[in-house]
Amino acid sequence: IEANLLTAPAADVIVLANWSGAPMTTTIMLDQAPRYAEIKAVNAEIVSQTQVDDVLTVTLRLDAGAFLECRR
Repeated sequence: IEANLLTAPAADVIVLANWSGAPMTTTIMLDQAPRYAEIKAVNAEIVSQTQVDDVLTVTLRLDAGAFLECRR
């Protein structure tokens, strides 16, 4: 999985590319993450999400690609 973080004042977006050629479940960890008001997955299913201190952990199922919209 390749992940890229795009930041903006109102939201951050985590863009995910699955180069394996098969659907998979993966866990993304974002250190020093702000407390987001809402996290939505596009082209993926969020299995779980937690935030302990400043570490956001999201486990999701995705096919070829997806993104997480993290609204502040």
